[in-house]
Amino acid sequence: MPGFWQISNRGLSGSAATATQAFAPAATVGGQQVRLRSLEATLSGASAGTDQLVVRDGASGVGAVIFTADLSIPANGFASMQLSNLDIRATAGNNLTVEFVSGVASDRENVNAQGDFVIIGTRQGG
Repeated sequence: MPGFWQISNRGLSGSAATATQAFAPAATVGGQQVRLRSLEATLSGASAGTDQLVVRDGASGVGAVIFTADLSIPANGFASMQLSNLDIRATAGNNLTVEFVSGVASDRENVNAQGDFVIIGTRQGG
């Protein structure tokens, strides 16, 4: 199974951006799980607003939230979040989803994430 992955999505104007890294069934045999190592998200546009960015242990909209943060912008604004050296893991057998929750009217949202697959029991940061 390949070790590294990248996912990216730019939501339509006013829509929430979402990207999912699928968990390959073959990884179950090797006892692996999806791990998020770095994350970048942006919110920009003409409307002032706030949206919640989440990482889910599972599918978009329904997986358990395992990380959350808010991004806010004034009218005609821009906000960005960049995090690295993360070790956020989905439960073995689950996808890992990075998404904004609701979108902000007429604004654009982007999510970009990178990670790898690790053997269950690998120490944090390892």
